[in-house]
Amino acid sequence: MHYMEHFVSIWWRMGDFPAANHHLSSEIVGPCFSAIPLWLLVLILAYCASRKLVRGVGRDKVTQMFFGSPVLRRS
Repeated sequence: MHYMEHFVSIWWRMGDFPAANHHLSSEIVGPCFSAIPLWLLVLILAYCASRKLVRGVGRDKVTQMFFGSPVLRRS
């Protein structure tokens, strides 16, 4: 999204789509630009893995594995 915000303004000024894309790709080389999508990917993978673990092993067992105490269920 951040790329598109900058891209549209540069495209508007330059008037040429490929030139604007090349200019923006050469301008944005900062680690912060690539770190944010990488961090989002890691969070999504962690969520998917934990969700799959809970579905496979069970909520009570996962809670016991991570927090060490058995879960008291209310009836």
